Amino acid sequence: MKRLFDGPAVPAAAAALALTLALVPGPERGQRGDHHGTPGMHRVEQLPFGAGLARGAQVAGWSVEALEADSSGRIQLTVAKHGVSFRVIVAPRGVEPHAAPRSTRTRDLFYTRPMPASAALTEAERSAVLEAVARQISAHE
Repeated sequence: MKRLFDGPAVPAAAAALALTLALVPGPERGQRGDHHGTPGMHRVEQLPFGAGLARGAQVAGWSVEALEADSSGRIQLTVAKHGVSFRVIVAPRGVEPHAAPRSTRTRDLFYTRPMPASAALTEAERSAVLEAVARQISAHE
């Protein structure tokens, strides 16, 4: 029986593939691929809603740890306090299929579950952050 893949072509093809993969740039650290990275999103330092929502700012006692945005206008703020974090998602109004817990004139605000999953996050804490983000956005609409 004759082998289908015999001779120098196989090692040459494998070497070419390895070289191609080595030359293709991967995600930059802090952009995609770290624990905050979300496919389709890119890191930003500040949002167009003023310095109150810049990376490192305090929002209702929580620190803005990361900001990400995509080309559709969807934004994610990761806020953290005492080893607990959660995300506030800001989307153009009416884009998401479910009701928003808080809205501004042009944006809907949502939130994710806290991380780590075992962390306790009260409704009052979550609401205070959503309200503070909504006030900052409303001031710039």
